[in-house]
Amino acid sequence: TAYVDEVQAARGYALGAVDYIPSPVVPDVLRSKVRVFVELYRMNRQLQQQAAAREALARSEAARAAAEEAIHRADYLSEASQQLSRSLNTEDTIAALFDVAVPMLGDRAVLVLANNDGSVARVESYPKRNGNAYDELPASLRHALARVISGRHFELWREGDAASALCPLLGGGRLRGVLVLLSTADRMDRSRQALAKEIVSRASIALENARLYTAVQDADRRKNEFLAMLAHELRNPLAP
Repeated sequence: TAYVDEVQAARGYALGAVDYIPSPVVPDVLRSKVRVFVELYRMNRQLQQQAAAREALARSEAARAAAEEAIHRADYLSEASQQLSRSLNTEDTIAALFDVAVPMLGDRAVLVLANNDGSVARVESYPKRNGNAYDELPASLRHALARVISGRHFELWREGDAASALCPLLGGGRLRGVLVLLSTADRMDRSRQALAKEIVSRASIALENARLYTAVQDADRRKNEFLAMLAHELRNPLAP
């Protein structure tokens, strides 16, 4: 342009102009301005490439972390299954469940075993503490536990910075108990909740197998006692 005042320049910039070349053209000025905009373009391209590289690196790191997490999860579940199925003794299975759950799923665990009518039959905690582990639970958490026993559904309890996952143990179509995992709210995220549900599902099978095995043993013992008594009663009158 041969003539530009401030008003025209401001209007031009508002419409998208980035600079003005005055007329007549001065070659040195033209080269200088073109050089500036070429450098700006190159810098912008370089920044875009760096941003794309950082984004690709972030995606790669996220994918690697996800793969490592998946491997760690699979290894943990495999080890947990081996520990839970190692014995058909109920006490050993409960001890294995605590070993699997703490500290991976929670800082502390309370196992509440229920009777057929939904009443509390037994309470075990890990790590063990003096006193009744059930009575030590906050009142609101005991209310949530009652809801889980009644409805047989998973529930996440929160109060302040504390959080607990209440996982029902089902077997034979009945509620056998509830595993309460106590931790902090920041640890009890969705991933840990899903992992807790998976562990409790396997623990339910292990505890049900232990219960059935104990029932078979009891039935066999009663059968042997009955046969021994019957043989004794038959021998006495037949002896003469």
